[in-house]
Amino acid sequence: MTRRLVAASVLAGLTLSLAACGDSGDNGGQAAAKPADPVIWVGAVCGGIDGSLRGMLDVLKTAKDNPDAAPETQKQAALKLLDTVEPAIKKSKEDMEKSGTPSNPAAAELHKGLIEIYDKSLPALADQRRQVMALDPKDPQFTQKIESIDAGGGAADTQGLREKTKGLENDPELKSAQEKAPGCQKMKATAKEFGQVLGIPGS
Repeated sequence: MTRRLVAASVLAGLTLSLAACGDSGDNGGQAAAKPADPVIWVGAVCGGIDGSLRGMLDVLKTAKDNPDAAPETQKQAALKLLDTVEPAIKKSKEDMEKSGTPSNPAAAELHKGLIEIYDKSLPALADQRRQVMALDPKDPQFTQKIESIDAGGGAADTQGLREKTKGLENDPELKSAQEKAPGCQKMKATAKEFGQVLGIPGS
């Protein structure tokens, strides 16, 4: 059930992209004349990652508590996830654009890369929601159909982005900003809870 619900959400690729970027330094921002305030910028990025993780966490908890959920329950879980992640990354993108581009070159690369991911993902998420809504839980092929909904519209060169932003996790200014940004503290708590639900040691 857990596997099916995650597949049904059609967001695994997007969430992993966000988490990967977060591991590279939990950063974001957008083009503006004035360099971004590191705390505001990092908080905007963390908000998008936290929303994605929180959405998947709720689905995983549902799956764990109800491993044999009926197709209708699976459909509603997928819709809930989409309805959680889409507004979270939309707000993150808007906040990043308002904050401005970071002065740190690697952070600026991450900012640009995340905006590109969001630009591709938002319309893809809306399309995925329409596809999930159209599914009939009574259809014998329901499981196959919901798992076939692809997250390709949100695909991005995550590995390339990580390479360009390598070392951000050691940037003292950004590390300090993460400690000060409430959104990043919330994201860390969600990530820890996510790991605990999955049984990851050290979470």
